[in-house]
Amino acid sequence: MYFLPGPDPDPPHALSETQLEEATDDQMAMRHRIVIHIDYELPENFDSTAVEAFFAAVVRHELEHARQAEAPDGRLALEVDQNLVDSVLFRRAGGIKGGAEYYNMKPSELDANAAASVYVRSRFPDQVPILLEADVCGAMLRSNTEPEDPASLLRRNVCFLFQFRSIAEALSAPLPVASHLDLYGGADAAAIWSHLTA
Repeated sequence: MYFLPGPDPDPPHALSETQLEEATDDQMAMRHRIVIHIDYELPENFDSTAVEAFFAAVVRHELEHARQAEAPDGRLALEVDQNLVDSVLFRRAGGIKGGAEYYNMKPSELDANAAASVYVRSRFPDQVPILLEADVCGAMLRSNTEPEDPASLLRRNVCFLFQFRSIAEALSAPLPVASHLDLYGGADAAAIWSHLTA
């Protein structure tokens, strides 16, 4: 899991009390933070090399989120993603088997998965077929191309959200969606939405 600089990981996401204190102290809180669950249950057919490749994919995926946050308007793009897009997708498919496929189509996830895929394909090519078969990481290996420029993420997030316009409008009521976008993504995000609706 990736956490933006600033906010505390809340809930503590399996961190021990000591780890949570470390992750939230004044110096660490201003850094990009990645939490890796070492008790994650992996498929039984994963040998040590498959585990290493899986670990590499996960870390590269999460590092891409840090790269996204550092891009122009990247922090705003991730705020739109987490505060608006996720709510819309949960309304669309939350609780439905296979609903997570929508989550993996978000621009931020497509890019993070592309980064993981290209990295693992170059470092662990023999492990790619094994990882592709595993439900826990198959989505991270389904790209032959690099991620898009993270500077375009805000625009792509608003366009992605627009695909679910009626849900976004229902969740935003009584305020217009553009007002929520202005709050989380700034004036540019609101302007993109207004342009799309026009």
